[in-house]
Amino acid sequence: MIAQFTNTHGFEALSELNLDLNGWRCVPDICFFPNSVTALLEDIIWVKETPTLVVEIFSPSQTLETMTDKVDKLLAAGVPSVWLVMPAFRVISIFQKGAAPISATQGILTDPNVPVSVNVDAIFE
Repeated sequence: MIAQFTNTHGFEALSELNLDLNGWRCVPDICFFPNSVTALLEDIIWVKETPTLVVEIFSPSQTLETMTDKVDKLLAAGVPSVWLVMPAFRVISIFQKGAAPISATQGILTDPNVPVSVNVDAIFE
């Protein structure tokens, strides 16, 4: 799945990165950072840079309440956009602070504030 996100111009997609966002620690499935962020190449345990976008993949072992709480905390910590991929429902939803979620089950999904797009059909192949 991460391969669908790696060809995003101007951003680097990193998986399972340890984030420390103002004291709240989490490990998102995929984080996007501008290509210009070089501090991520250093050997650091907890990254304190706020990602531009986070992708979370909903798994059967997680609850909707847990994922909703994580999305809310990521947005509150300053992440501009959080995508929730739900393979069981074949849907991707984009969450942004102060805006209604955007969801798609097919076609090209483009983030309204971050220049990132994916082919939803290819994600669920």
